[in-house]
Amino acid sequence: MRKVSFCLVAAALACVLPARADFQITASSQQIGQLGTTNILFSDALAVAGPGTLLKGVVNNTTYLYDFQSTTTLVVNNAKGGQAQIEANNGTTFSDMQLYLDDPTLVYDAFVFSLKGTGDVQFTIDGYTSTGTAEHFVAPTTYNLATGNGNGNGQNWFQFTTLNGEQLSKISFTGAVITGVEVGTLDHPTIGDISTLTVTNAPEPASIILLGSVLMGLTIWRRKRTSSI
Repeated sequence: MRKVSFCLVAAALACVLPARADFQITASSQQIGQLGTTNILFSDALAVAGPGTLLKGVVNNTTYLYDFQSTTTLVVNNAKGGQAQIEANNGTTFSDMQLYLDDPTLVYDAFVFSLKGTGDVQFTIDGYTSTGTAEHFVAPTTYNLATGNGNGNGQNWFQFTTLNGEQLSKISFTGAVITGVEVGTLDHPTIGDISTLTVTNAPEPASIILLGSVLMGLTIWRRKRTSSI
């Protein structure tokens, strides 16, 4: 079974665990990992800024939609300002969210966002291997949003990256009690390289059996032919 690396950092500098896992989660109190990623904006005409349980941002300079879904009604604060700040509507709280590209045939290699709130959050990652096999992971470690930032600025930055040809399809979190309008936000979502999901077809069992039978027959025929010479 594949493993997930999860690095929790209270100091100013983020750290990443050794590259032995297919997915890595890096956490820090300082802004991290946005080099090489693209902003997700709600100022585009295609965007859906709420209120609603399903918001849709647009990957900058593309027509790709990225979805933010929760069981709680959400809204984007200052949607026309560009960079997204997603919060619970009307000062309520939200404790879960799923983040994914609207087109299920697309995958990506990195994602970054910041959470402000209280409570323990646990992440779940869905993705694909380099050959297109679906995989599902639950991070073994939870992260306390209230105490994990270390410097008191209330920011908890999370970076999700992939290794060994893996690709992300969905990031989810549950269990966090994120307070309302004042501090309950998901800020600055950015996404890495987007690509089309590729599935490498493995040989069917029947084909493998047929090939084996042919090779065995050729071996027997060769032995008989050699013995008759």
